[in-house]
Parts: sequence; C-alpha cells; structure tokens
Amino acid sequence: MGRGKTPIQVAPFHVLGGIDNDFWFDTSAFVQPTAIGVQGNMARYAFSGPGFLQLRRRSLSPFLSIREGMGLEFRLEAFSVTNTPQFSNPNTDITNPSFGKIKGVDGGNRSIEMSARFYF
Repeated sequence: MGRGKTPIQVAPFHVLGGIDNDFWFDTSAFVQPTAIGVQGNMARYAFSGPGFLQLRRRSLSPFLSIREGMGLEFRLEAFSVTNTPQFSNPNTDITNPSFGKIKGVDGGNRSIEMSARFYF
C-alpha cells in the first residue's frame, strides 16, 4: 500500500487489465476512509499487477583456437531479448488521482552487444 491511505473495500473487485489511462482494477469497489485515524480494511498484497517475463539476458561466446597459446573469442549478449515492456504495479493510494492505474515501466529496451577478444 505504500505511504498513502489504505482504502476500505466495500465490494468484490475485479481486475480489468488496463494500462496507462485505463484502470487495472475496478476502483468502484473501494471508498476512502473519512474519519480521522481510521484505516481501510483492504488486505496488503490483495492483488498484483501484470506479471514479468524473465528472459532478460542471453549470451553466446564461442572460442576458436588458432594455434597453441593463441585464440579468438567472440561474444554476443542480448538484454531484454523479447523487448516486452515490464509494467509497474498499479497505484493503490486512494487519495492519488492515479488510483487503480499503472503509470510506469520497470525495464529497459532491447539491446545487443558484440565483442571479440584475441588471446596470445
């Protein structure tokens, strides 16, 4: 829940699956506590955001022997291989205008690195 106010759950909520300006979950199932010092009843970790695809880094590095004491190594590394966005969890602070929405991305774009190393 973070540092914001925990909402009071008044009805079952449903995951809608929206990203950016659409709602990730149904916000009509929650109301803001109005009395001072009253906390909401929504359980911590009651729901989760979109899942992560964990195919972050792959590498290939063949080694070629040229002759005794000499060799050549090629290296190819790819990061975020599938280039799938990794969205943040939805905002759960009921006092925030983005309550129920996912606004961030937790991951970078695909990148590929190549290198060669000569051993002697």
